[in-house]
Amino acid sequence: MPQLRVKSGNDKNRTFIISENNMTLGRDGTAGIQLKDAGCSREHSEVFKIGEMYFIRDLGSRNGTFVNDEEITEELLREGDRIHLGNTVLVFESGVKSANDNSELEFNNEVDLSTTMELKINTEGELEGLVDVEAAQQLQIIYKLGKLITSVKPNKLLNEILNLVANVIPAENVYIFIKDKTGKLVPRARKEKEPRKQKSISRTIIKRAISENRAILTSDAMSDARFNGRDSIILNKIHSVLCVPLLSMKHVSGVLYFSSSEIEFSFKEEHLQLATSMAFQIGIAIETLMNSEKQNQFFTDVIKMLIKASEMRDSKSKGHSERVYGYSVAIARQLEVSDADMHSLKYAALLHDVGKISMPDLEIEQEKKNRESIQHAEVILKDIKELEFILPIVKAVHEKWDGSGPNSMSEEDIPLLSRIISIANKLDHLLTWGGLGGEGLSIKDALMSFKDLSNIEFDGKVVDALIVCHREGRLYDEAPLSL
Repeated sequence: MPQLRVKSGNDKNRTFIISENNMTLGRDGTAGIQLKDAGCSREHSEVFKIGEMYFIRDLGSRNGTFVNDEEITEELLREGDRIHLGNTVLVFESGVKSANDNSELEFNNEVDLSTTMELKINTEGELEGLVDVEAAQQLQIIYKLGKLITSVKPNKLLNEILNLVANVIPAENVYIFIKDKTGKLVPRARKEKEPRKQKSISRTIIKRAISENRAILTSDAMSDARFNGRDSIILNKIHSVLCVPLLSMKHVSGVLYFSSSEIEFSFKEEHLQLATSMAFQIGIAIETLMNSEKQNQFFTDVIKMLIKASEMRDSKSKGHSERVYGYSVAIARQLEVSDADMHSLKYAALLHDVGKISMPDLEIEQEKKNRESIQHAEVILKDIKELEFILPIVKAVHEKWDGSGPNSMSEEDIPLLSRIISIANKLDHLLTWGGLGGEGLSIKDALMSFKDLSNIEFDGKVVDALIVCHREGRLYDEAPLSL
């Protein structure tokens, strides 16, 4: 039976049998494979079966799903594949006998080789021996494009696609233009032979390609009767142009544009066919990118709204979350936290005070206020799927090293990221209104306060990191957050 064996993490050495039905992996108690990992989403990913093959699919988790150290959206699982979810690493074991086990195999030589076609695959994964070389090339490129679309992060997708396209169709300049919200075409990815040289881009050709939904190839644009010697072509001395519209949801979302002013880069019919065959998949990639950008914008808007609401109580709170974010990142870098933890830290630092949104304006003692803030934060964050991964961190921000905090957590039981944010939060309070009469302390006096509370209220290791950051001038390195 196929299974997932936990190689590292809180569930180390546990083994989970994979059933015939889809199985969810995550922190939720209803998950088919429940993982005790704060870095995992409640529903992080799922394993499913098609025929005799098993696949893993990310379910929109905040920290991503990785197979053999590459972030994936969906991936076929093979024997020995390492799956990384949060801080947990699992190994896929198919249960299928090794290819070297031939005890149940019967060999014979009764094959008519005259009807057999052999196809060599070289070390680059390319096919050799196909009669139709152009078809083989197109097939390989389409496959590579599809793999990019399903495996590359949206913010890197267009540049990766452009690099692939530029490698298979030689040109001086290659661009991917996409329509913005107003319908204006803007270059979202580009590769130019001489970036500082005047660009050879023809609005005339682009306009025609879009209006007629037609791929256009001209090997001598300046004398091409279709463009009647238009100024944009003559002024830029455009010799050869290849322009293909990119379709997305049945409408043109942009163009793939190649240009050259030199005869050696003249485009041919096979280039037109190849670019046209790629255009559909690039259109799918653009749709993926647009959806991702919409989701990211919505997510950013939600965070901005939550931060603004948590800071509306008094004027001194304005900018508090962003300052805590900056201090936290500086300390975390000094402590060399992982990239995954840094990702979680940034969001948790920004939203550590989110529980204050629903708290009444009452004069209550600080410890009670902290407990209520934690309770309200849980109510707010637990139902926002994209933010639930920071809940364990935010809930422990007010815990103290000696165990005297709201939930009596102590020392290493308090998540490291919570300990970092706790110190960053306290630092900003001291610098903003921690002195007599509500005035802020000097940084020197603030750091002295931390020395007095080291290994009592705060983790001494994190206090030391704070002091080093200040001494080396790195406490204020983090650029202001552009939310």
